[in-house]
Formats: sequence, structure tokens, C-alpha cells
Amino acid sequence: MTAAQRPATVGAMDFLYSLYDALVSVNIPSDKARAVVDAMERDMGTTLATKSDLDSRQLLLRHELESFRREMALEFATSRKDLDQGLTLVRLDFEAGLAAVRKDMEAGLGALRKDVEAGLTALRKDMEAGLAAVRKDMEAGLGALRKDMESGLATLRSDMEHGLAGLRKDMDLMRKSMTIQLGSMYVVGMGLLFAALRLT
Repeated sequence: MTAAQRPATVGAMDFLYSLYDALVSVNIPSDKARAVVDAMERDMGTTLATKSDLDSRQLLLRHELESFRREMALEFATSRKDLDQGLTLVRLDFEAGLAAVRKDMEAGLGALRKDVEAGLTALRKDMEAGLAAVRKDMEAGLGALRKDMESGLATLRSDMEHGLAGLRKDMDLMRKSMTIQLGSMYVVGMGLLFAALRLT
């Protein structure tokens, strides 16, 4: 038995003696108490570890932890590298996609600008043609209206001249009639005056 194993063995023996005394004190026969203690001693001999075993286990565990730490660090570094490469590829793909979208948008805007300009040109031509047609129709209408007004004014002038001529004739007739009436009244007045003078 080594020096490291001796204290553990002494403590185990003390525990077994105490266990045997406790079993006997509760009226368990000594042969059964001995059998229990023997069984416990066999189990403890196979399952209990010494300090050197614990030190070896601790050293092995430390080595395993260190190896695990190195493996995890290497795995993290590899994962970080893969992640950086993946992010770089994603960034490149995103930039390429944005460039393609920008190019398509510029091409679409250029085509749209051409279509709008062509539409505005066609609209301007149609408006000019429409305005020319409206102007022509207005000029034709104004010409016809002017002719109608001139014809109407000529007819009105002719009617007014005929009316004035008739009015002039009527006034001449009235003047003659009034002259005759005044002459008659003068003659009658003079006759009455002469008659009155004779009576006096």
C-alpha cells in the first residue's frame, strides 16, 4: 500500500468499524453485520479512488479541456473565415444585383423618356393640326357671317331707302295738302272778312 492510499484506507476502515458498531447496537446479529461490512469493504475497494487517481483524472481532464478549447478555437476560426467568405460572396452578389437593377432601371427610364417625348411630339402635332382646323373653320364661319351681315345690311339699307322714299312722298303729299288747306282757309277767311266789311 502506498502513502497516498494509506489515509484513504484508514478512513474507510474507521467508517466500516463505525458501521459494524451501529448495526450491532440496533440488535442486528453480529454475523449479518459482519456480512454487510464485508460487502461494503469489497465495494469500497473497487469503487473508491485514491488521491493519485484523482490527480491523474484531473490532469487528464485538464488536457482534454485544453484540447477541446483548441479544437473549438480552430472551429470558431474556420467558421469565422467561412462566414467572412460567405458574407463577401453575398455582398458581391448583392452589389452585382444592384448594378443590374440600376442598369435595367436606367434603360427603362431611357425608353420611357423616349416614349414620353414621342407622345408629346405627336400630341403637339395633333394639337397644331386641330388648332389649324379650328382656325380654318372659324375663318370660314366668320367669312360666311360677314357675307350674311353684309347681305342683311344691304337689304336693311334698301328697305330703309324704300321706306324713306315712301315717307318723303307722304310728306310731300301732306305738305301739298296742308298748302291747299291753308289756301282754302285763307280764301274762306278773306271772304268772311270782306263779308263782314260789307255789313258794316
